[in-house]
Amino acid sequence: MTPSVLIASFTDISRDPRAMKQVRAALEVGDVTTCSFGPSPHPDVSHIALNPEAPVLGGRIKVLLNDLAPKVEAFPWIFHNMPYVAQARKALRGRSFDAAIANNGDAAKLVRRLVEPGALHVDLHEYFPGLVFNDGSTEARRQQRYLNWLHNTAVSGVASTTVVSPGIAQRYAS
Repeated sequence: MTPSVLIASFTDISRDPRAMKQVRAALEVGDVTTCSFGPSPHPDVSHIALNPEAPVLGGRIKVLLNDLAPKVEAFPWIFHNMPYVAQARKALRGRSFDAAIANNGDAAKLVRRLVEPGALHVDLHEYFPGLVFNDGSTEARRQQRYLNWLHNTAVSGVASTTVVSPGIAQRYAS
């Protein structure tokens, strides 16, 4: 029986050279389904196209974040109610896969419910926790805590990860 592989990304896989390499490699071992913004990245995959017009953070969530964030960090609720996450979760409901490749931590959080951690590979690219939000502001510190929560709950214990360089791998390891 041919294994089924999900490749998930909250980007356009067809425009991502690293993700395209993963698609081609996965096609050599199994039936591939991709879930991302943009068109199907390859004619031999089953593609779930996410609506790129879905906002990254909806207005209602942004208001709640501004009201709640100083008092409580509701990261699981925030993540699962982001429009693009809710859209992907609905599109993947009822499906199962033998293995998955997630393009970054947010996609890993999404697919952890669909495969065992030992069947999940996460491509982390750069070292986002230390590079994205580092201006010392309250918002930056909250974003840092969110990224730490995301990586601790989504990436920890997966089968494998890749990054862009040995230096980035060392930063994640420490």
